[in-house]
Amino acid sequence: MRFYNLFFGVMLILLGGTVMAQRIVDIPPSDDPTSPADISLVIMGDTMPTGERMDNNTVYRLANGSVYTVTSRLENTEDWPLQIEAADLTKTAQIDKPVITRTPNADGAYPQVIWSSGDVTLKNLWIIGGETGPGEQQSWGQCRFFGTGSRVIVTDCLMEKDRGGFLQLRANDMKIYVDNCVFRNGGNRFILEGNGRGIDTREFAVDTLIVRNTVIHNIIDRVFRSLGNVTPHNYIEFDHCTVFNHFGRHGCFVFEQAHNIKITNNLLINPNMMGASPRYADEQNNPDNEVNKIFTLDTLVDPTNVTISNNNIFWTEDVKAVWAKYDTVSKPPVYSTLIQQAMGDTTNGYFTEELELNSVPINITEYLDDLYANPAAEDMFDFVVQDSALQGTARDFGNLFDFLGIADGMGDFSPCYDVNNTMSGTAATDGGPIGALTICGLETTSVYERAIDLNLNFGASPNPISTSANFAYHLDRPGLVRLSIYDLTGRTVQVLVNDFQSDGDYNFEWRVPAQMPLGTYIARLQTQQGQMATKLMLTK
Repeated sequence: MRFYNLFFGVMLILLGGTVMAQRIVDIPPSDDPTSPADISLVIMGDTMPTGERMDNNTVYRLANGSVYTVTSRLENTEDWPLQIEAADLTKTAQIDKPVITRTPNADGAYPQVIWSSGDVTLKNLWIIGGETGPGEQQSWGQCRFFGTGSRVIVTDCLMEKDRGGFLQLRANDMKIYVDNCVFRNGGNRFILEGNGRGIDTREFAVDTLIVRNTVIHNIIDRVFRSLGNVTPHNYIEFDHCTVFNHFGRHGCFVFEQAHNIKITNNLLINPNMMGASPRYADEQNNPDNEVNKIFTLDTLVDPTNVTISNNNIFWTEDVKAVWAKYDTVSKPPVYSTLIQQAMGDTTNGYFTEELELNSVPINITEYLDDLYANPAAEDMFDFVVQDSALQGTARDFGNLFDFLGIADGMGDFSPCYDVNNTMSGTAATDGGPIGALTICGLETTSVYERAIDLNLNFGASPNPISTSANFAYHLDRPGLVRLSIYDLTGRTVQVLVNDFQSDGDYNFEWRVPAQMPLGTYIARLQTQQGQMATKLMLTK
């Protein structure tokens, strides 16, 4: 049981109540392994005879280690959040994640996976977005989010095989939180082309984007792409992420314009593997785009605050050997001109320490060989890495790796390094290791298991309450914040705050609904750094 559920349950029992679960719909797997259960029939069909949703606060749970499909895309509205998760959130090994894939319709067309207009929460899932057949070009943009001001939470998920962006944002003012995920195998196969991005905001501006503890590998284009947004992004953060096998057709982190950018504690191995040459690499909209940079801005706005610190960025000898063999490129520069202007002092932005990761797919230098031999070729080395169990099958294109593991189900994938004998092991802003932590067992407490943190200074005044109360709290770091009111049965009475917030002091005024019965309630604050709860007395 998650720590916060245990704590909250004990607290309510002490107050004389019991915990009631929210509406859960368990979707069983199919008994026929050749015909997976269709979750789109269940989720989109979960309505009353009048056509209204059965319950707007429903969580759909999938059996761990089972395969599911969608035959029509999952769509929601701003009235109800789409919430899908594994039945057991503690089993996070790849083989234990429920798989969501696609089945062609009667006309042979593959549906999209998710095209949402409201909030979305995905937990501990394996989403194979764009696969259409052995060696075929992957589909483009299978998970798109259209809800202006909506919230997207993706935790403990593996997302792969999309020709566009794994998360493609199509609206302004969205709040996106990504934690402990793996994005892999993105882009156009066998050809020199763009596409294949981690997160793609296109021409839209986000309110908040926070990506933490996430591994991104074997992608052709940018880790983050912004292109054409007229309004600046508000807040973008990448922290404790690991990136490798990144080709960088059009760059690496392309921010365009933003008020606040924070890039800290990341491990970038061979970013912009194509090098810095304008011969093939094309950052597209960077003012100094004669060469590709790792971090670029295209416009300075007022204010533009950029913090880049404590990152390890390096290129391995085999990649540098390809550059030396075919071109005059040197390693790509790290900062564009405007990034340097916004930062001012770049001293602590990054260092270079060559590390050997424990067990990951090999550097895909064959793609570079094919690129320089003939950039117009349509049979370049396939950058998509498949599990070694597919050896000798139609999906075997020569780049295999043991992700699943036949014997123990855990696989060999370990994007981790020796933290005891490296500078990177103590180089983070908090003195700990850089790069993805959770997947390497370096951060054992997930966002759902935060302990009580009295530094939140959470309280309500006045208390007892008659018509209104002010909730005050302090955040040491930005992240997802949820402030809720519960009755003594554990039922959610009202969600007051469910948003991403920056660090600082906050006050929220709650006006008590007129029809709310008098009595005892619980106010509970959940944040990235911890949680607190307080008892409320509602009186006349």
